[in-house]
Amino acid sequence: MLEVADLVTDDIHLELAHVLDSENSAVRRAAFRLAERLNDEPTVDLLCDIVNGELSGKTVLAIRALGRMKSDRSVPVLIGILDRSKEQEIQSACCQALGQAADPAAVDVLARILTTRGILSMQKKYSDNIRAVAAYALAQISHPRVIEIMKSLSEDANPLVRQTARAAVARDTGAN
Repeated sequence: MLEVADLVTDDIHLELAHVLDSENSAVRRAAFRLAERLNDEPTVDLLCDIVNGELSGKTVLAIRALGRMKSDRSVPVLIGILDRSKEQEIQSACCQALGQAADPAAVDVLARILTTRGILSMQKKYSDNIRAVAAYALAQISHPRVIEIMKSLSEDANPLVRQTARAAVARDTGAN
C-alpha cells in the first residue's frame, strides 16, 4: 500500500491528514493503521495535532495510535491532554498510551492519578477504573520510583490497583 501511495502522491502525510478526517469510520481506522506503520516524525506530529485539537471521535484513535507507536515525542502531548480532559475514555486511552511508551517522564503524572484522594484535595479525583489503568500503565515503565510507588499501593482500597501493585513488586523482587 505504501508503494502505491508513493507512486500516486508526492506527500503521503498530506494525503494521510485528509484520510484521517474521513467520515467513513472504516477508512479512518485504516488511515490510523497506516499512520502506525509509517511511524515517523511527521506522522507523530500529525497525530499530536489531532490530540491537541478539538475533541472528537478520532481523538481516542489518535491517542491509541500514538501509544502503539511508542514515540517519546508524544509523551508531553499525552500528559497535557490527560491533565486537561475530564472524559474517562480519553483519560484511559492516555494512561494506556503512556504505559506503552514506557517513558519515565510519565511516572509523575501516573503516580498523581494513583495518589490523588479528591474531596478536600485541590486535584481532581479519578475513578477506580482510571486508577486501575494508570496502575497498569505505571507497571510497564522501568524506573526506580515505580517500585516504591507500587509498594505504597499494595494495600490500596481498589482491588485492581492493589493486584497490579503487588504483581509489579513481586516481579521486581523476582528479578533481583
